[in-house]
Formats: sequence, C-alpha cells, structure tokens
Amino acid sequence: MRSKQDNLLIRYKISRLMREGYQWDQAAAITMRMYKEGELRGSVPYSKPKKRKKREERRRTRYRR
Repeated sequence: MRSKQDNLLIRYKISRLMREGYQWDQAAAITMRMYKEGELRGSVPYSKPKKRKKREERRRTRYRR
C-alpha cells in the first residue's frame, strides 16, 4: 500500500512528464515503472511554505527582554 507521500510523488512526476510532452497514459506508465523500481524516491514535490506569524507574535519575540 502506498503512503500519502508516495501518491504525491507519483502525481508530481506524472504532471512533470506531461509538461515534457508525454500523454497521460504514457506518463503514468513511466511513473509507475519508476516507482516499482525505486527510482522515484528522493524527488520531493512542492510543499507549502510555513504560515507567517501574526504581527504581535513577531513583535513579542523581537522585543523580548
């Protein structure tokens, strides 16, 4: 069974191959072969940046005495 992170990597790789010009079926086949052979590990999809602290929290840490 694949983890959530594995599914993200697979979706990321399929979309990347489609941008390179492969059709969806072919991109999915390439990606699944890479996943089964262990070649897909190490690729990290885009992750959301951390949320910025609110103004009061930033000021509180900056001017702490």
